[in-house]
Amino acid sequence: FPGDVRGQRVVHLSRYTGDVLSDVGYRNYGAAGRAIEWGINIHTGLQFGWINQLVMLAACLAIIALAFSAAVMWWKRRPRGRLAAPPRRSGDRAALGAVAVAAVLGLLYPLLGASMLVALLVDALLPQRWHERLGL
Repeated sequence: FPGDVRGQRVVHLSRYTGDVLSDVGYRNYGAAGRAIEWGINIHTGLQFGWINQLVMLAACLAIIALAFSAAVMWWKRRPRGRLAAPPRRSGDRAALGAVAVAAVLGLLYPLLGASMLVALLVDALLPQRWHERLGL
């Protein structure tokens, strides 16, 4: 693949004669096709060369750091001797915002929404004794 998406071509050849059946360049793609190809090239690090690859590496390292820092923050804030979440604050507007964002994302991405509904269903059906044992 070329480093610039504008240099891409799709060529179809006849398997019998080797003749070119179609030769389509990036400029012949529709708007959606161009956007998809451009997004793929950015995602795979081909569009802007090593600078794009460094930016993507930084994003990956940031996600890993977020995962570790989340575990550390939870460990520091958890109730002693339990694996539960920290106690809920009353009147927490951030929780309402998080629910709103989750609902919008669940509508935009149906598979995510379905998995969130399954998690809520499991939580609702979990016996009360398990809630108490887990500190939920």
